[in-house]
Amino acid sequence: MGHIKRQRAITTLVVVIAVAATAAAITGIVSAGGPGPRIHETFRGTEVTLYGRGIYRHMSADVAIQGIAQDVVTVAIAVPLLLLGPVYLVFLSLMMTPPWWPS
Repeated sequence: MGHIKRQRAITTLVVVIAVAATAAAITGIVSAGGPGPRIHETFRGTEVTLYGRGIYRHMSADVAIQGIAQDVVTVAIAVPLLLLGPVYLVFLSLMMTPPWWPS
């Protein structure tokens, strides 16, 4: 596999992963359907407050908030850093290729 083909394949995979991660994270952030918070009794008899909204509606309220926070971090930090990878790869390949090397 040639150098350019490898870069193109890596870039394509990175973009596909970034789009999928962004779609999943934004879904977690903006989804709001559901009955709202409710109390659920566990098998051991303790009461847990369920979040009750969006894709996290069946999780406890504490865990759901952490999931939403992770979605925000994914959109704000992880995806932009992931997209910088191919840019850095191209930059390195340009820096490492001597000007007299045939392309």
